[in-house]
Amino acid sequence: MPELRLVPTDQIAPEVLHAAFGRAFADYVAGPFQLPLAQWPGFLLRQGVDLALGRAVLDAHGAVRAFALVAPRPTLERWRLATMGAVPDARGSGAAVRLLQDFVQRGREAGLAAVELEVFAQNERALRLYRRHGFVEHHALQGWQRVAEVADARQALAVPPGSIGSAASTVSTDAALAWLREAETRVADLPLQVGAGVVAALPSGWTAWRQGSAQLVFSGDAAAGLVVRSLIDLDPAQHDAEGLLRALLAVHPGARISVPALQRPDLGGAALRRCGFAPEALHQFIMRCALAGPLIRDEAPGDRPAVAALIAAAFRDHPFSRQDEAQILQRLDERGALRLSLVACDPESGELVGHVAFSPVRIAGQDPGWLGLGPLAVRPDRQRQGVGRALVAAGLARLRAAEVAGCVLLGDPDYYAHFGFRAEPGLVLPGVPASHFQALRLDAAQPLPAGVVGYDEAFGGD
Repeated sequence: MPELRLVPTDQIAPEVLHAAFGRAFADYVAGPFQLPLAQWPGFLLRQGVDLALGRAVLDAHGAVRAFALVAPRPTLERWRLATMGAVPDARGSGAAVRLLQDFVQRGREAGLAAVELEVFAQNERALRLYRRHGFVEHHALQGWQRVAEVADARQALAVPPGSIGSAASTVSTDAALAWLREAETRVADLPLQVGAGVVAALPSGWTAWRQGSAQLVFSGDAAAGLVVRSLIDLDPAQHDAEGLLRALLAVHPGARISVPALQRPDLGGAALRRCGFAPEALHQFIMRCALAGPLIRDEAPGDRPAVAALIAAAFRDHPFSRQDEAQILQRLDERGALRLSLVACDPESGELVGHVAFSPVRIAGQDPGWLGLGPLAVRPDRQRQGVGRALVAAGLARLRAAEVAGCVLLGDPDYYAHFGFRAEPGLVLPGVPASHFQALRLDAAQPLPAGVVGYDEAFGGD
């Protein structure tokens, strides 16, 4: 491999870095990303990029082969990977892997709690790369579109007072930014681009409306189209977000309204759907890699022998084990029922220290989109050190991002209560103590199912 070296991106001439960016994203999954050089500084500002934290891979001739631009999030003790790309003839060279590993390692050395990024779900190659390096999907980020119609104005006038919150009011720039800064302290994994720093960097002319627990920031006009820059409702019901959206539709009939693929479903996405907005085909995930504790990643094809040995060791002295947990995992895999298989690795040695699996369950003979957690195993010398908790948290985050409806498990009620699991009288697993069979609804919009729960046949095999 030709000699490659890493340099801070603030040591690269702006026109050189911009040219590499253009080449890297000429065939981007979301379409060619064409950005004139004159707009490059504004783009970096809106992305919150600190060029001193970014790195570029240069070849022996000093040409940029790949780059990673970084945006600090000091209030969260995180860095965000604002963008990472490689020029076409450098793909597959290992340059992107080297940048990602360097990004994570420097974050760990800086004492950060985590590093984060967004990735389009349809960019499967990048998604696999990030998962291998410990990044876990925590939320889906959806884009939305709608054209406001005259009927929206009539419908808004017909809404009974108080049914979707009090009337929206315009708030000042300073008040809007202060509200966003407060929201960032209350909402984990709020995308940087909808927060105070990026909104403050928008060109002048944006407007902020407030209603109850929600705030809407938008720009543009009816002729050119409106862009929702930030929509956040701190109330899970999202009635105030709905009120703001209906007001926007009523005030701008005929305008095309777009929401970039940065909208979390639980902070305004449900309100957008209720207001008739259509989701865009491409959507993103916000992914996070925790830097304290073990590295959590997908099980790789070569991991299975080590995983089987780890499971056997973890359950060797368990009083209720049939000593077949490793075989259950293998049978799930062979039957195509292993929906998610995660391993925990020591961040220094890379050794496997834990594993968790998720597989589909049936409830009352139907498939309601629920999964069962198990087996969960932690290497004996690493138990009671947070490894199991990290695996469960990462797994549930992945399920939420994938819009899984819920999860069940058989285990210690005191331990799993930390994650929100509890025994539900309507859900029954025959032959086990009712207090130890627990459920967690992951999609609050769906009703809790009821009936006898059945696991995959792999759990009953000999």
